Amino acid sequence: MIATLIAGSLNRLIFLSTLLVTLLPVGLLAAWWTILAEPNEGPKDDPLHNRALAEAQTMGRALDLWMTQAESELRSWGEAPALINGVRRAAVEHHERGYTERTPEDVNARLVHNRHLGLAPEADEYLAVQVGKSKAWAQAHYSDEYGFTVGVAGLEEDFVQTDESWWQAAWNRGRHESDISFDENANGFAFRIALRMNDPATEAAVGVIDGTIALTAIQRLANGFAAERSSVRILDEKGQLIADTASGHARDRIMRLSQDAMNSEGWRQGVGSPGNAGGTAEGQVERGWVRLAEASGPHRDWIVIVERSIDAMSDRGRDLVALAVVLGAALAVWLFSSAWLTRRTGSRLRLLVQHVEEWNQGRVSREVDDRGKDEIGQLAQNLEKLRGTIRQAAQILANQRR
Repeated sequence: MIATLIAGSLNRLIFLSTLLVTLLPVGLLAAWWTILAEPNEGPKDDPLHNRALAEAQTMGRALDLWMTQAESELRSWGEAPALINGVRRAAVEHHERGYTERTPEDVNARLVHNRHLGLAPEADEYLAVQVGKSKAWAQAHYSDEYGFTVGVAGLEEDFVQTDESWWQAAWNRGRHESDISFDENANGFAFRIALRMNDPATEAAVGVIDGTIALTAIQRLANGFAAERSSVRILDEKGQLIADTASGHARDRIMRLSQDAMNSEGWRQGVGSPGNAGGTAEGQVERGWVRLAEASGPHRDWIVIVERSIDAMSDRGRDLVALAVVLGAALAVWLFSSAWLTRRTGSRLRLLVQHVEEWNQGRVSREVDDRGKDEIGQLAQNLEKLRGTIRQAAQILANQRR
């Protein structure tokens, strides 16, 4: 490529070679100075310059999507034919046994050893399989239109649910999401989402399905998004820790008020309303936060915080290695091109010298075959003309001698 650019003139070849030899060390020094100089990182609330903020926004979107998918999963279970048929049959049986005519306390007292009557084994099997495959739900439970438990994948203490506020809210409004609390059945902090079950064929309300999400599931999600040199914290609207990758979901930190995150640091005042995001940099630590935009339930108002250590020397070291590779490759290309051009030019000049030496010995039969467009090519063409003139003169002298 270089040979094509400079084929018209040896002067250009010499100029370009000199320019490359001069600019390579100058470019190396300029790049070295640029990397070692203090970088212009830009605004700390700009995701393009604050990696912690970009990671927090990514984690926030992933968490919101995860919650949405988990709720859709629970709703699909509640619409499955096995569960719909099960709660309908159970409602008839519960009514015929007279449970609907008794108080919740009386029914629970009579069935203190029975969580449910086992009236829908197909539904129980289906739900157990679904919960076992789910990455979100620790357990699930469903009840008929009277609030009597039909089946459960996990543990449920009461047979009657109509006296529970969560059941009443789900039945009347279609959905309920509880506060986070310690759940002995889940062996840790968890929260419950309850949805009204509607028969897809008739749209009639037939029961309530509810599920429990343990905070350990949120912790696993955070662990999967914690990048190298980054830690992820997820807080509720009160500032209590829901997940913390730095401590590995330590029980002495989860669901305890995080004063450093909510009160004592000035950046906390900028968290603001749902959907807000921001970032700061202090010393060798970048921090980014985002408040989830969706607020259809109390747990959609969570705050994702990412803290990332800035290993400047490591980053610059990698930049220097990349720079060295690029400049080394450029230098190798230049050396190869220069060596090739030097060899090619030298061989052409040596060939012309051989022609002149042959002429001195009286041998002018070999053609000067060099069609280059540079100065050497022009010299070869002129020598070829001279060779023709010498041959004609030699023939004339030979004829005169004869």
